[in-house]
Amino acid sequence: MSSKDQKLRNRACHPQMQDIKKFEYIDTLRGLAVLAVLGVHCSQHGSHPCPGWFGSVVIAGQFGVQLFYVVSALTLCLSMNARMPLEKKPVLNFFIRRFFRIAPLFYLAMVYYLWQNGLGPRYWLGNAPAITRANILSTATFTNSLNPYWINSVVDGGWTVAVEMSFYLFLPYLYYKLNNLRKALWFTLVSLAASWALVWFMSKNPLISDHRLWKEYLYFFFPEQLPVFILGIVLFHWIKNSQATAERQERECPVIFSNVLRACSALLLVESVTGCFIPQHFKYAVAFVLLAYSLYLKSPKWLVNRLTVFLGKISFSLYLTHFGVLHFMDHRHLTDFTGNGLADYFIRYFLLVGIAVIVSVITYRLVELPGQNIGKKIINKLSV
Repeated sequence: MSSKDQKLRNRACHPQMQDIKKFEYIDTLRGLAVLAVLGVHCSQHGSHPCPGWFGSVVIAGQFGVQLFYVVSALTLCLSMNARMPLEKKPVLNFFIRRFFRIAPLFYLAMVYYLWQNGLGPRYWLGNAPAITRANILSTATFTNSLNPYWINSVVDGGWTVAVEMSFYLFLPYLYYKLNNLRKALWFTLVSLAASWALVWFMSKNPLISDHRLWKEYLYFFFPEQLPVFILGIVLFHWIKNSQATAERQERECPVIFSNVLRACSALLLVESVTGCFIPQHFKYAVAFVLLAYSLYLKSPKWLVNRLTVFLGKISFSLYLTHFGVLHFMDHRHLTDFTGNGLADYFIRYFLLVGIAVIVSVITYRLVELPGQNIGKKIINKLSV
């Protein structure tokens, strides 16, 4: 193998070698997403609620999950774009990387939360008296999103991981089929309309008796979140097109923006007619796409910096471990301090972030990185 070929292979195996600085905005977005999610969960603890105006802002942190989804789709498309032309088994390698990126820490979280919460009844089990072996097996195989009683009952916040893994199953196919911005935009519209119709039908024909649980499940499950992931693919093509030559940009930009305007016009028209067609989480996802593209164009230091990039790198650990940290804080009576809801929230939030970061650095270095290295070794052996 020539030195040039070796360099190309190294760049494929390690896309970060292409230009680490260029992708720091992606880690920043992950960092912002996890801070938002920690914020909303932090507000659910303590005896004194936040003031109404501030509480409304904090609750919006739940949409940090959609920011994770958009960034995930973007990152994976960038990775596949760099690796697939140079790998012999790109699809198999993709699934190996994804499994060893997610599974090691997730399995550790399963063991921990089963120990912390036990096997007894809980909100997501509905009327079921206990966690079953089938529930545990389903969670371990990331198929728990298919059952409303299982999607979030074993691992706190585990529904997001199950939905993410469902997206992985379809991504290689979607990457090949949605190979330009126009196709990605139209599929966004199609998936949005299909998810709306499916949710409407299933809401009228519930499969379980607990209507509140069923409503939450219809928000969590994969078809409802698929349009958000597709927006990440739209963002990928938007960025990819902007990296083209000046001549190509001059030729394609009018067409691209024409498609974008048509898609937005169609969404607004349908929204104005129905008044409820576009889900709130999808609107947030559109805003996140615009934010991500703006950071791609220019990343201000006050936003994209060592702290936010660092938080983004350990964001998966932060997400899975912070529920345990909140449980610890509850039992140690570290949730109420001054009697003032706003002051208590900020003290509780910074304490949560501080402890969770310490725990997450440990799990990132001892679990996440070794797991990823195992995946790399398997890929290297298969490519020989």
